[in-house]
Amino acid sequence: MMKKLSISNNHGWDEPTLEQLASSLDDAQFANRVRAIQLIMSGAFAKDVAAQLGIHRQSVSVYVKLFNEGGMEHLLARSLAPGKPRLLSPEQERELIRRIISTPSPSAQGASHWSMRDIHALLQSEFHLEMSRTGIRDMLRRLGLKYTKHGYKLEKQIEHPTQDPYNTSER
Repeated sequence: MMKKLSISNNHGWDEPTLEQLASSLDDAQFANRVRAIQLIMSGAFAKDVAAQLGIHRQSVSVYVKLFNEGGMEHLLARSLAPGKPRLLSPEQERELIRRIISTPSPSAQGASHWSMRDIHALLQSEFHLEMSRTGIRDMLRRLGLKYTKHGYKLEKQIEHPTQDPYNTSER
């Protein structure tokens, strides 16, 4: 027989208030977290809550643990952004963009556009980073660089001379 999950500290929340909060949330994942707490509070089993919400039973246990420890603040906190962490720091990304747009390509005599091969070599030599071509392409797109038939160039031009076009927090 499975041990029933329980809310050890309701942090001042009750079932109707939790339902109201869940229906007001725009983020479906957060709404499911709140609904899971509401259903456990009403006496439902974790496996039934999981089936009803279409999530894994272990997720229900994690949500109850988070809520019991820190209330709604912990339940609705997103500790890490989804996805793989960046391999270059923001400063390294700015330096990479600066090199690509302002210095001549090492392999093409006088041409300023860099090839994938040149960028791969630069990442290895200057940043001690090994990346696949697909990974490099995705990173360059995210950084605002666009591939043309001549090589990579900056896709967006600087709108104001004092504006930092490489500030990734604005994108």
